[in-house]
Amino acid sequence: MQRFLKNQWVVSDRQNEWVLQEQKITNISPIQRQLPSFIEENHDIHKCLCMGEPQLINQLESTLKDKFPNLTIYKSKDTYLEIMSGNASKSNAIKKLENLYQITNQEIMAIGDNFNDMDMLKYAGLGVAMGNAPEEVKKIADEVTLSNNEDGLKHILQKYFE
Repeated sequence: MQRFLKNQWVVSDRQNEWVLQEQKITNISPIQRQLPSFIEENHDIHKCLCMGEPQLINQLESTLKDKFPNLTIYKSKDTYLEIMSGNASKSNAIKKLENLYQITNQEIMAIGDNFNDMDMLKYAGLGVAMGNAPEEVKKIADEVTLSNNEDGLKHILQKYFE
């Protein structure tokens, strides 16, 4: 399990294959610490990331959602499960922007490409899934654009704002 604390990425094993994969993707080096001692130091962990094979991640997601219904738990990839405070969601971030700019969700377009975007896509007045999004994400979107590799973001923005 990996934990995120402010701007630190904390892992229990820096040589774990999943950690090495994420390090290569993000170009960020994690700090190695054991979870019990880390928790005892009373650090505020804002996100836990569990990485594993899709079947294991699906089982873990189901179990954790049943046991901890007040947490925000979702897959950001089929091999990544993110666990956060129940208040942490992209739709809640949009609500803060609504208040700041005094607009409604019907005036908001949200664009996403994975499971962690689903609540935002459902909440926004116009939820757009990227063409490379999983089918489950595409099904809840109001519209589907081209994939990331086909400049889907540019395409959808030009469609609505040119």
